Amino acid sequence: MKHILFDTDDVVVHSDMWSQEYSRRTGITTDIMIPFFRWVFQDCLVWKSDLKESLSPFLWEWWWTKSTQEYLDAWFAYENNIDKKLIEKIRQYRWYGIQCHVATNQEKYRLAYLRNEMWFSREFDSVFCSSEIGHKKPASEFYTHILDVLEIKDTNDIVYYDDAEENIEAAKKLWINAILYKTIDDLVISN
Repeated sequence: MKHILFDTDDVVVHSDMWSQEYSRRTGITTDIMIPFFRWVFQDCLVWKSDLKESLSPFLWEWWWTKSTQEYLDAWFAYENNIDKKLIEKIRQYRWYGIQCHVATNQEKYRLAYLRNEMWFSREFDSVFCSSEIGHKKPASEFYTHILDVLEIKDTNDIVYYDDAEENIEAAKKLWINAILYKTIDDLVISN
């Protein structure tokens, strides 16, 4: 085993979704936020749109009275709940020479937050992100990009953990050893 890929949300990071928390704080229903996240935000995940520019027109309807940047700061800080036990395990893997990577659907601002504020750039060998790749999971192009960059010739050299069944199935179609992740007990590699 040479490489392990980890999804971000609900694998490395565990928190409620910001939209649910924001709904609790403000009293607006998540139904008001759905059009943005279901359609507009999807373009941000593959860098077809800039999140700050796309989000700003929606904030007044969501009763947000501060700046767009302050909204993003609150959002990203709320979802900053890294799984410390998993990070310890990842440190062990890396110490044994196994490269550990993130494979995630993110737009560029949260990606920067993950790398810099949550130390992903230090804790992982690399971060593969939809906004940089131009494709998001479960598209096969997302996974083939990672295989190409890592120069994976034998897919037995890589294991991938994700909490979404559709992402697991897409990776398996490329012969990647993909495992549905629910808890740290789902890790099949032991030292």
